[in-house]
Amino acid sequence: MKILSVDPGLHFTGWAIIESDENSTRLIKYDAIRLKPGVAIRERLFEIYFTLFEIISVNHIDHLALETPFLGKNAATFLKLGYIRGILLLLSQIHGLSLSEFSPKTVKMMVTGTGNDDKEAVSRAVLRLFPGLVKPDKYDITDAIAVGVCALRSLK
Repeated sequence: MKILSVDPGLHFTGWAIIESDENSTRLIKYDAIRLKPGVAIRERLFEIYFTLFEIISVNHIDHLALETPFLGKNAATFLKLGYIRGILLLLSQIHGLSLSEFSPKTVKMMVTGTGNDDKEAVSRAVLRLFPGLVKPDKYDITDAIAVGVCALRSLK
């Protein structure tokens, strides 16, 4: 099974591809869609959609996993993150992918053992799970990898 996991963001959308079979789990690719600051939301959504569409098509993804946004102090940001969630739901339907959604607290719980850890603790846990992984430059990437790990554990 190949999972594309996504940590949606308005500036950086982290993503990772994890492949798993009965014998092993491999982190295939990972990166972030780096969105230009000051660009209109519609242009950012366009970039996210077409980048993820291509990743799914080229890599023959079976399952899509995403971290759901939480309502923090800024309702406008929450709404915009909801647009990205909508894109991910649409992509899963277009490509016939199964889908998992996880709250940030659930991802942290499944990867670090506690639901209250910070992004650095999640990053350290991901680096322990994938020895040899060079620490990515953005937490959005290690968060996306953690979402994929969460999906794998929930699908088994």
